[in-house]
Amino acid sequence: MRYEIDYLSRSGNTKKLADAVKKLFPIRDTEFIDLIREKPTADADTYIIVFSFNKGTVPLKIMNMLDMLAGKIIMFLVTFGADNPSKYQSIIEQKISPFLPDNCDYRGIYLCKGAFPEDIIAAAEENLKDNPNSEYAHMVCECFRHAKEHPDINDQNNACEFVRSKLQL
Repeated sequence: MRYEIDYLSRSGNTKKLADAVKKLFPIRDTEFIDLIREKPTADADTYIIVFSFNKGTVPLKIMNMLDMLAGKIIMFLVTFGADNPSKYQSIIEQKISPFLPDNCDYRGIYLCKGAFPEDIIAAAEENLKDNPNSEYAHMVCECFRHAKEHPDINDQNNACEFVRSKLQL
């Protein structure tokens, strides 16, 4: 069995999940692809695709690569800035499913909190200064603060358990 872990991580946070699950597989049978610098292959049997769900969209690189994965096992590990990511699982799956090949073996999606880029946090805090009584601005800033350390070791362990269970490792 050949495995490929494809990840898209601009800040390095999402890469933490990819690094964690990489340890589950034999080095000689596993490709580890940074989609910012490299292109995915079509050589593996199983694909673990790791990315951050930002601004309600699946990254174009992820959508484009799915075309070549007909007949492959596919699963996703996704970081997401919401306070309770599991509430959004069906929404994110609806965004991904139109791009899945009809004859792939889709094994599901693991969601966890992800950190926000510093510029987004700064913009939210600036908004809070301008609107100090805004409940929404307070809630958003609090969400940013809680997500700052994610994905943490628990998220990484849970991602590994998700992969183990879906592949029966």
